[in-house]
Amino acid sequence: MPPQLSRPPSRYAASRPELDGDVAFGMGDIKGAIAQYTLALSQKPTLLCYEKRCAAYAHVGKYTQAMADAEYVLTRENSPAARLRVKNLKTFVQSKVRPLPCCERV
Repeated sequence: MPPQLSRPPSRYAASRPELDGDVAFGMGDIKGAIAQYTLALSQKPTLLCYEKRCAAYAHVGKYTQAMADAEYVLTRENSPAARLRVKNLKTFVQSKVRPLPCCERV
């Protein structure tokens, strides 16, 4: 049984590929979800689908791609939720960046 993952936002899917991406995400097939969300964005782009793909990218550690989607949403929807998403991603990524041992300050 695949691990339980948090789901992307459970709002209405605008296309069949987006819905298929939701199903894949819920079943733990994150790479499949990314592929379906990308297909959906090529057919009928919505901000919600960018949000969902952002969450999927973050789940598999593709933070550069996740940040690109989050910032895209922020440029189109300057809402508190969009600002918080970008802030949280930046904070998380910065917490993962560590200096090389030879470069740490003592």
